Amino acid sequence: IDGPPALKKVTDLHQGIIEGKVYTIGAYSGHGKSTLSYEYASYFVSQKKKVLYFSVEVDSGLLLSYIARNYYKTPHRQIMNREFKINPNDFETLYLYDTVRDLETMSKIVMEEKPDFVFIDYAQGVRCEGSSIFERTTSYALAIQALAIESNATIFSLSQLNNDSRNKDA
Repeated sequence: IDGPPALKKVTDLHQGIIEGKVYTIGAYSGHGKSTLSYEYASYFVSQKKKVLYFSVEVDSGLLLSYIARNYYKTPHRQIMNREFKINPNDFETLYLYDTVRDLETMSKIVMEEKPDFVFIDYAQGVRCEGSSIFERTTSYALAIQALAIESNATIFSLSQLNNDSRNKDA
């Protein structure tokens, strides 16, 4: 599957995106993880692919406005001020979730809806099994990998890198 220009910068052009796999978009806070995911989502919607987007940070109205901005290639301000009209028919394959916070419920929705693509923004805000950060991270990683295989959906998981690790030697 080919993608938008930003996607081509990040992925191998010869392989593209492999269906049924998990891709993690990781970066420090404020470095464009969500913005990149909105571009991906808008591209897949334009291809009439079924897209589920789980956001634990942004409400569905604002999320739609960000995706629509990329879909229509118009300034966000025009969408927010209603100077530009969003056509609901353009987004009939897009399903937005802003109140689902646990991985178990996300998994149930994915298995019921059978999407082509799933976005989870952001991984650290999703509740899953484990008492330590290591256990929760491991549980999350194993569960979304299993979900991608079982559902054959491609999953994009957005993850914030620890800001304390910036500018430190390896």
